[in-house]
Amino acid sequence: MFEEIASYMFIGLAVMGLVIAWLGWRGRRRGGDRWCPACQADLSNDPSRTCSSCGFSSPDEAAFRLPRPRWGIVISGLLIVSVASLLSIRDGLSGSVQNFIGPSWALEERVELPGGWVAEIHRSNNLAITNLDRRVRLIGDGETRFEWMGWFARFGTEDPNTGETIGIGEDIDRDGTPDLVIRANEDGDSQASRVILLSLATRAGFRRIETRAILPEGWFMGVGDDSQPRFKANDRLIEDGWGLSGLAANPTLVLMPGAGSTWIVDLEASRAQAMPSSTAAFDSNTMVEAAFDAWAAGTDPQLGELLAFATDLTYRGRLGEAHAVLSAPWPGDEDSERLKLFMRGSRDAEFLDYRPDPAWRLKAFDSAIERSPRRLEIEAMSRMESPASDS
Repeated sequence: MFEEIASYMFIGLAVMGLVIAWLGWRGRRRGGDRWCPACQADLSNDPSRTCSSCGFSSPDEAAFRLPRPRWGIVISGLLIVSVASLLSIRDGLSGSVQNFIGPSWALEERVELPGGWVAEIHRSNNLAITNLDRRVRLIGDGETRFEWMGWFARFGTEDPNTGETIGIGEDIDRDGTPDLVIRANEDGDSQASRVILLSLATRAGFRRIETRAILPEGWFMGVGDDSQPRFKANDRLIEDGWGLSGLAANPTLVLMPGAGSTWIVDLEASRAQAMPSSTAAFDSNTMVEAAFDAWAAGTDPQLGELLAFATDLTYRGRLGEAHAVLSAPWPGDEDSERLKLFMRGSRDAEFLDYRPDPAWRLKAFDSAIERSPRRLEIEAMSRMESPASDS
């Protein structure tokens, strides 16, 4: 649709240029009915065909009544025709005039911030040029103070319990500065979201902007009566090495503001997290027993559930219990061919390199922990005393 409109615009522009050039060539008559075409002298009161000023002579009376071209207008019209032609050729070669004049960004969301600042989210109308879907700008005093570009962005983050959006102009990290939270993914190749927390202004109204932290996917939360904010971050411990596509657990860690502009793991709060409701009633023995019961009934061996259970235990510092789950016999250990057939036919997972062997599971799990950027925190939690909720 835009290309069709642009084509008609080019045609109209070219026609307008031709009309302007014709009017300039047609010229104008100034002061009389006759004039010398050579020196432009007024011959209205001189019926002879010889100019008394310059000596120009012609037997044809029409020569003394020719139009006087306005060459500036003629040249302007021809320039307009040339520009229209160039734009039309460029549009035909590229498939879109937008490649020549550049992309435009449509305003999608606008939020007013403390101190008179404004936050805006724009969406690109030409991904072929921008290669990005969204643009976030923070504007103060008519100037762009911060800009972020990526494939997805929205203001604030949601409380998973209430669904309330928080983080727009609130002081989440309790540093005396109203904040803005931008939830966004990192780039076009990544599905992981990021929460960008920015400081906007001090309580005294001194406007500033400072990148406070770029947090992983998650949400803000309160912990008891503590005024310090907490961020419950999703953290994937096991991405590779298990050979089970789609079955990796997605555990959480509780973060809190650290020194400067950092966020650190709150070991006690992470250690005290309740287990997911689906597995809260199980321990290392009963979870494996439930999986064998399902396998005996000819259904799912629940490898994903067992792996998620061990991972959730690990992210609560209960590493010994996680090892107990992993070292126990699992469904399929005694009949690897049956397990292979099941995994190949499963819609939820793809059988890759997984080996139905306790020793392999422990080695792969420990290797995943060793590679994890949270290894030190996991080990520190495992050395802590168990919270009362574990007993």
